Amino acid sequence: MMSNIKITDELLIEELKKRFEEKKKSVKKLEKITSELKEVNKKLTESEALKSHFISNITNEIVNPFTSIVILSKNILSIKEGNWEKAMRMADLIYSEAFNLDFQLKNIFAAAEIEAGELYVEVSNVTADTLIEAVMESFVTEMQKKNLTFEFIKIGNKDDNLYFKTDSEKLRLILSNLIDNAIKFSKNSKIIINREISEGVLTISVQDFG
Repeated sequence: MMSNIKITDELLIEELKKRFEEKKKSVKKLEKITSELKEVNKKLTESEALKSHFISNITNEIVNPFTSIVILSKNILSIKEGNWEKAMRMADLIYSEAFNLDFQLKNIFAAAEIEAGELYVEVSNVTADTLIEAVMESFVTEMQKKNLTFEFIKIGNKDDNLYFKTDSEKLRLILSNLIDNAIKFSKNSKIIINREISEGVLTISVQDFG
C-alpha cells in the first residue's frame, strides 16, 4: 500500500527558511571562531615581539655592567702602590656597576616569576621609614653621579617605628624601580620621596623634575 505525501509551497518555504537560519547561525559561529583565533594569533605575535625586545634590553643591562666590573677590576690590579685615591675611585665605580647588575637581575627574576605564575607574596611586619631610607641609601652613589639629593617628606604619623604588613622585598623592588626611573629623567637637583599615612593606609610616591 502506497501513501502520498503532499508538500505544499508553504511547508517547502518554511523548511528552506529553517535550513537558511541554521546555516546563518553556523556561519556566525565560524566567523566568531575565526575572529577569536586571529586575536589569539595577534596576542601571541605581540608577546613574542615583547619577549624579544625584553631579552635584547636585558642582555645590554647585564652585559654592560659585567664588562665594566671585569675591566675595572683588572685596572685596580695594575695600580701602583700608594695611589690609593685612584684605587678608591675605581672601587666606587665597581660598586656602582655591581649595584646596577644586582638591580637588573632582581627585576629579571621578578619578571620570570610573573611570567611563570609563581610570584608569591610573603607578608611580614615592615618598618616603612626604615625600608624607604635603606632604599634611598642604596642609590646614594647613583645620585652623586648626577649631583642629585633626596628629600624625604613624612606626611601624617611621624613615628619612625610604625609597622605595616607587606612583602618587604617586593616593596623594596618597586620603590627601587621608581627611584631608578626618577634618577634617569631628573633634571633638577633633588628627588622627593613622599610617605603618607592616613587611616592606616601607607602611600609612597616618588617625585622628580624631569
